[in-house]
Amino acid sequence: MERKVSKRIDIVRCEESTEIIIKAYFNEVKQKMFFAWIALWTLSGLLIFSQFFLNYTQKEKVFFIVWMAFWVYFEFKALQTYRWRKLGEEHIRINKKEITIARNIANKGIPATFKLNGCKNFRLYKKEEKGMFTEIMSSSYWVIGGETIVFDYYGSLVPFAMNISEADALLLAGILKHDAKKFLQLSEQKES
Repeated sequence: MERKVSKRIDIVRCEESTEIIIKAYFNEVKQKMFFAWIALWTLSGLLIFSQFFLNYTQKEKVFFIVWMAFWVYFEFKALQTYRWRKLGEEHIRINKKEITIARNIANKGIPATFKLNGCKNFRLYKKEEKGMFTEIMSSSYWVIGGETIVFDYYGSLVPFAMNISEADALLLAGILKHDAKKFLQLSEQKES
């Protein structure tokens, strides 16, 4: 049974599992500005790289290499975020044994799997838990972040459900709590 919660969130429930699909937050105006920023960043990097082959001292060449490493890293992160905003989806799947969370770009991603009996306390990810710097950075359109739900997993926090409203986050946390309890009971009944 499929249910559309909002423009970006779908829930697919069946007897063996529940899957929540959250499309990445996309804003047309911000995406265009982001594209312009990436184009200018790429151009500036290529211009500086072209200077590397001119007659400079060894120290200046080391500076170019360090700067290019910095530039390549942020070029990669910016392109990854741009693709995430256009093509990204977060898949949360819960069944009798585990919860799997995958952040896919164009249907490709690496899933993280958590044993269901270790997943406790599904709740909203409060600002106090994140820290001020992390909250400011993760709420920016230019980075992949903005998790709104979290659960405890053997002493670690596992955040997910990026850039959704508080009302949607409360709804999804409630669904996950309910289904985790239901699937744990079903797996215990099978073992008995």
